[in-house]
Amino acid sequence: MSRDTPSRVPVALALVLLFPAPFQVSAQAPDGLAVTVLFPDGREASLPVETTGGYPVLPAVSLDALGWRLGAGEDGRTMLLGHRTGLELELVPGSPFVGWDGIVVQMVEAPYWSGEVFFVPLQLVADLLPGFLPDAYVFEEDRALLLAEGAEAPPVEEEAGAGGVPPAGDLPAAADSVPTAGEDPAEEEEQEDASGGRPLEPWSAPAGGAAAWVIIIDPGHGGGDTGVVGTAGLEEKEAALSAAVALARVLARRPDAEVWLTRDRDVEVPLRSRGEWANEWRDGRPGAFISIHANALPDREGVRGFETYILADAETEQERRVAEAEGASPDEPLPYDPTVLEFREASSLLAGEVQWELGEFHPGPDRGVRRGPIPSLFGVRMPAIAVEVGFLTNPEEERLLGEATFHREVAEAIGRAVDRFLEAYPGPGVP
Repeated sequence: MSRDTPSRVPVALALVLLFPAPFQVSAQAPDGLAVTVLFPDGREASLPVETTGGYPVLPAVSLDALGWRLGAGEDGRTMLLGHRTGLELELVPGSPFVGWDGIVVQMVEAPYWSGEVFFVPLQLVADLLPGFLPDAYVFEEDRALLLAEGAEAPPVEEEAGAGGVPPAGDLPAAADSVPTAGEDPAEEEEQEDASGGRPLEPWSAPAGGAAAWVIIIDPGHGGGDTGVVGTAGLEEKEAALSAAVALARVLARRPDAEVWLTRDRDVEVPLRSRGEWANEWRDGRPGAFISIHANALPDREGVRGFETYILADAETEQERRVAEAEGASPDEPLPYDPTVLEFREASSLLAGEVQWELGEFHPGPDRGVRRGPIPSLFGVRMPAIAVEVGFLTNPEEERLLGEATFHREVAEAIGRAVDRFLEAYPGPGVP
């Protein structure tokens, strides 16, 4: 592997890796399972696979055999996997998002600490590295074999499936992740997901009892609805999902809350369905609804900052523009629902807390609490807000919106805002 190896993922591959279909991994991997690494000079290495977290993982230190060394980032939380050639991966314990040369991609599972050992998902070796660096790594699923730095695969023997190699389907296949010519990913997704994208289980819930609070996180757009697109090509749906999943992980720490995501992958969710699902999941309990978005002003790339919307009639041209960008029809009046309007004051309280917390670290200006007929908030019978976390049409903020570190900062800030809101809000139940 050399510094000449391309370090930026092709756009099509980046999108696939950012929102992968859940890959089926056996939680009961055979004892002694290992990935064999072959090098061009005939050397071999063995990467031990464990399932201490319920899915196949590797001790990060074992990647020394490939030239990757584990280190800590300056923030004390980020773990860095740096290669001897200067390439670097950024990982955060508990988060499935990986930073690579300014691009954020998503694994199916998260790395984590177990005692003093840092484990990374097997997908990092089986899928991501071959995807990032196809000239340097090739993974053969059937034989649990990693060909490194141009090594050639040995002949396939009849008994190649024996000796601890997992059955087909237990490891992810990088080749299967990228659609080939003639395939229709949308059609495949429709066939595989009979639920229509509707989550069937909460992201997290208290063990052994009903939650006191229900918090619904709504990543804006998804699927064929990309939302706004930045000047460098970052799509709103990508940034929204990444920040939303980070927020779900933050709110999952609350022992009294049940957390839902309206989508946890790249699927299109009808705007009106989001509120309907939220009301059903809430089931009469007090709750809060937080929709995550990114802003845009194509003709004014210097505009930046953050703002939070509550459901109301727009009063300014800017509020009307944002509502239309999020799917509102300029000719469609705000749907009147007295049970929704009852939560307007509480929504304003939550929005104010979010603006305060984002202002503590966000480099852009605080653009305030706004009003608008945001379609994702229609019909939501609980305090509900839509957070515009930055402008994709501003080059600097587009760069931030593509960084996992920024997503975590946004998530932590909104999490603190939710904590203070729940302390102050009495949470009346409305059937």
